Amino acid sequence: MSLFIKLLGLVNAGYLLSIHGSKACAVGQSCSEVLSSVYSSFFGIPLAAVGISVYLVLLALELFHRTDQLTTKLYQKATLAVLTPSAAVGIVLMIIQWTQLQAFCPFCFLNSILLIGLFYAYYRTYDGQFSLELTVSQWVSMALLVALPISVSKAIHVKQPVNHVLATIGGEDVTLGQFKRSDFKTKYLDLQSKMNQLKKQFVNQKVLEIEAKKHDLSLNNYIQTKVIQNIAISEQEMRDFYEEKKEDVPGKTFEQVRSPIRNYLTRKKEDAVIQAHMKTLVKAYNVEYKMEAPEKVVVRKNSIHTHSIGPKNAPVKIIEFADMQCSHCKHAYAELKPLLNKYQDKIYFEYRHYPLPGNRFSKTFAKASYCAGEDDKFFEFVDLAFANQKKLGEIKPEDLAKKLGLDASAFDACMIGHRAQKALEQDIKEAERIGIQSTPTFIMNGQLFIGSISEDDIELML
Repeated sequence: MSLFIKLLGLVNAGYLLSIHGSKACAVGQSCSEVLSSVYSSFFGIPLAAVGISVYLVLLALELFHRTDQLTTKLYQKATLAVLTPSAAVGIVLMIIQWTQLQAFCPFCFLNSILLIGLFYAYYRTYDGQFSLELTVSQWVSMALLVALPISVSKAIHVKQPVNHVLATIGGEDVTLGQFKRSDFKTKYLDLQSKMNQLKKQFVNQKVLEIEAKKHDLSLNNYIQTKVIQNIAISEQEMRDFYEEKKEDVPGKTFEQVRSPIRNYLTRKKEDAVIQAHMKTLVKAYNVEYKMEAPEKVVVRKNSIHTHSIGPKNAPVKIIEFADMQCSHCKHAYAELKPLLNKYQDKIYFEYRHYPLPGNRFSKTFAKASYCAGEDDKFFEFVDLAFANQKKLGEIKPEDLAKKLGLDASAFDACMIGHRAQKALEQDIKEAERIGIQSTPTFIMNGQLFIGSISEDDIELML
């Protein structure tokens, strides 16, 4: 069994050496980030090359033992002498992945586990002291096995550009990994998500062009004559929209905004019809999107309060971090609400607070929303707080609680207590752990979006 593990380790280390530098890791960017970090080399020597040397030495010792050139005790001593520092380095490198790089390379992890496992297996069966009595030829063999992969790797990688190096400053590399752990992290993840959405939209347009060509039409003519013909907006639809949004256009009568409302609702209906048609074509043409998935953002649950809408097993999971005093948050939330109703069985939505430092009243009203949540009125409180956003400096949370018919004594006790405060602190700490710096920030199916989420974004996830 130990022979198989050593051979597996040699193959794994060989693969790591082959992708060290300019090639990408087979399992994604997180792995590539580890392999391009400052911890992947030692004095310019790839650690994977050192790993190959270790496994070659272990295999050579195995050969010496099997051919009776080493006694069992000496074989164990020599093997432990190699494995002790190797396993220690393996443990350190695993810790570095999680704490310093915050990235994961499964091949690096496997290498560490194999070395630690081998060390444990040999250590538990050995009861002597370390002292090596190898012959001169055996020492020379060990030295050559150590030197060969290291020297070869130096020759291979000396002129090869290191992957993910953005610049050099005073001779020191500035890497993509450093960039992704900086304050630019969330902007980078947002751009990744938006780029993938654009690529999907481009592929969908190509499908529409193919279908239009079948009908001997241009793309625009095909959409106008085959997809969105006969779309009408009723008078009642326009009036309902005006009543819902009239606070956003103070002083404007319905007649004054009738034309813009008609145009807006027409575009919305056209988009919905095009999206539905697009889904039919994607299925008919058996489209497979092959873009590399953006890096996933994992959001930890708030262990005290989790307020959500929709089934937990929904195909689209959206988590929003927002600020009660942020006007962009108000508009983004208002735009998302009808989508939650439209796709209610397909979206799981979770609202989290991230009060920004400059907004004086956000924390108080965020805390109050958790207290309203104790009476199952969390989202109603959020709606009311956004509706009164410009007055948050003039009113109190108790005023909104009263409008919602909440139990005054229970609400006051919650505001004085620690439970709601701890829930808010958990949300804030989680936002900071992720690296969120602005609101609203959405995480949809692990992809980060700054600003807002559109229906197109949701459709592309379904």
